[in-house]
Amino acid sequence: MSAPLLVLDAGSSSIKFALCDGDGAPLPRPPVGSGRVEGIGRNATLVDDTANATT
Repeated sequence: MSAPLLVLDAGSSSIKFALCDGDGAPLPRPPVGSGRVEGIGRNATLVDDTANATT
């Protein structure tokens, strides 16, 4: 992986993230890993979505 690209999507009670290879491939690039943190401000939970990532 060269120059990884981190994508963040922050909402009021969750944060979604994805790590993509920054090799210059055309968009959309499939994520190398992804996940989310849900329930911020309550009982926060980290969810690993990497297994569900499309390749």
